[in-house]
Amino acid sequence: MNEVTDGEIVAALRPILAKTKERAAMAEVAERLRWATDPLELAERNRSGGARSGNLPDVSDCP
Repeated sequence: MNEVTDGEIVAALRPILAKTKERAAMAEVAERLRWATDPLELAERNRSGGARSGNLPDVSDCP
């Protein structure tokens, strides 16, 4: 039987871990973009004069 060392297992999984971390980071960015561009959220922030409302586009005429 061919024995595999812990080091070999770690080396084999390292690229998968890197891709998993990259995917998690991309998912976080996507969630932030969804939240930042959601018309209802934008309208609410504009109405409430949120902390960043000066940097947000006016969406009062969006459907």
